Amino acid sequence: MIESGKGYVVIGATAAPGRDELPQFLDPVCRAPDQDEIYFVANVEPWDGSEQGFSPVPRLSFDEECEAGYWQRLEPGFSFAWDYHLVAMDAEVPPIYLPARDAASVLWSRGKEALAAVAEDLERSITTDKMDERIWYAIRALPKDPFPLLAFVALMRGHLSPSLLKEFESELPVEYRGPSPLHRHAQEHHWGVLLQRIREDPVGARFITTVGDSGPKRKSWLERFQDVPVFLPTMQQEFGFR
Repeated sequence: MIESGKGYVVIGATAAPGRDELPQFLDPVCRAPDQDEIYFVANVEPWDGSEQGFSPVPRLSFDEECEAGYWQRLEPGFSFAWDYHLVAMDAEVPPIYLPARDAASVLWSRGKEALAAVAEDLERSITTDKMDERIWYAIRALPKDPFPLLAFVALMRGHLSPSLLKEFESELPVEYRGPSPLHRHAQEHHWGVLLQRIREDPVGARFITTVGDSGPKRKSWLERFQDVPVFLPTMQQEFGFR
């Protein structure tokens, strides 16, 4: 039986992600009402498929991890609940505690906003050093949608070694069904330059099919995309995505 965690308060997290690791799900560290020297790490969604539960950690160990910069302290203010997620969204800003049902929509919005900024700069022929950062934010925010990774490969192809390109391409699914929500959004909001760059890329061309007005009506791979149970598994595990 899973411990209820009633009365537990979130006082920390088992990661202190940097700007290039955001957004990221964090495991909460909790203080129990009847414990002073032992804290508890909440394994909200264990990667090995095991049952949810608490793992005890000595208070001294928690302090040492925080002082070393691996973990972080949070101002006590969240009452722990198993159906909530602790998510780091922005650099130098405390993580937010969200109902699990809301986490996906918030990440979708933030990932969309990051890639929208890239698309808008491309439309205006503006190049900034934030392009790479914004695309990677979208990739981490939306690990089940291949559109941000296709954008990265298309825009950064000239700056990547053949081995890195091969590694990124291997993270894309072999086949899937649609539609890709982000691809649909890109079409609806006229991200013309970004869509064109993806269509012209050797990898992107396999995912976005272009046809003439008089040609046969075929759906692109992205239009057929729905969901892939295991997509970008290495990245998802590394950054703590659910």
